[in-house]
Amino acid sequence: MTVHYHTGKFPPKALNWERLADSLSRASNALARYDSFFEIIPDSEILISPLRAQEAVTSSRIEGTHATVSDVLVYEAGGGDFDAAQSDDILEVVNYRRALLLAQDMMRKLPISGSSAHRIP
Repeated sequence: MTVHYHTGKFPPKALNWERLADSLSRASNALARYDSFFEIIPDSEILISPLRAQEAVTSSRIEGTHATVSDVLVYEAGGGDFDAAQSDDILEVVNYRRALLLAQDMMRKLPISGSSAHRIP
């Protein structure tokens, strides 16, 4: 299916770097602070894991799931009394979260490439 709303408009022929410079600078500084913060924490996964869970819940809502971060954490801990529909929604989020972890691991091991030679195991 062809999308026509950007035909001839993307990518832009020129960028207004003066307009972008301040935003790029602030973004770069924020990333540097983030990176340095995580270098001093003994186990940064403690802070990242809940954020990853929230991202998985939010992204899975696009698919129509009705799970919360609390539901996911209780489910993963082996608790909770969920009906079949709730369990399916929670499992959808759990699988999304696992996919994020797999992608993160693959990014450490494989180069970013358009090659089809690097398939998910």
